Amino acid sequence: MIDDLVDRILAGDDDAAWELEELVEDDPDALRPYLSRLLDADDVYLPEALFRDAGEDVQREAVARVDAGSPNVWLVTMLTATHGLVVEAAFRRWRRQPPAGIEADTLANVLPRYGWDFETDGRAREIRGATAYALVPEDGPASAEEECPWCGGPLWVLLDVDTADPRVAAALAHTGWQGRLRIIACFLCCIYPRVSFAEVTPDGGATWSPRTARPGYLDGKKLEKAAPPPVRLTVGERRPDRYLGGPTLGGDRTECSVTAR
Repeated sequence: MIDDLVDRILAGDDDAAWELEELVEDDPDALRPYLSRLLDADDVYLPEALFRDAGEDVQREAVARVDAGSPNVWLVTMLTATHGLVVEAAFRRWRRQPPAGIEADTLANVLPRYGWDFETDGRAREIRGATAYALVPEDGPASAEEECPWCGGPLWVLLDVDTADPRVAAALAHTGWQGRLRIIACFLCCIYPRVSFAEVTPDGGATWSPRTARPGYLDGKKLEKAAPPPVRLTVGERRPDRYLGGPTLGGDRTECSVTAR
């Protein structure tokens, strides 16, 4: 089955790429023997996550193609999904001198997409967990004592977990967080990533952050108090792949509003 899909991809069949991603979603190792061939798929967009388990031989081959001036920018984005020592060394070099045809901004933007980046001293830093769990809704009281400074309604406790739970500890290991993590937001006014922020402490403390940006869609609207729904998120099943979509603990990322990291 994989052989047929790879042949179709190399023949220019875009649909085969998405079929292949779905086929190996739960068993990415099954694709390893075919990754070198897939580097020749110049005319088909391949989901970069297909290469997340590429070995050093495939990494070296892709790096060599980029260094040789390959016009396929996709090779660079694919390499960010592999994140091995070969890739780290290549990106350190490319940050100093971008390869032909690749803009410096492209290099800066693609790294965080797949969960890692470089510190100012050149060390690689994980910004996305290696283990991820689905976040699923559960019924129960979810109103916080704190109030929204905009509408005056009680804030919503979206998440209340603790690293005493091994699943939570594994998902948050890359952050160094230890203790209780409680996330609050306003259900009506502001619940979007990169817009809503909470200041948290390991004892479960959580307060509305003044860095929360007021969304433009609230301008001119009369805001009325309303209680959040009696439901919050809790830890569900482990995801076979941290790149899968949906609410996730440990797999996603956003920039800190204070440090921009």
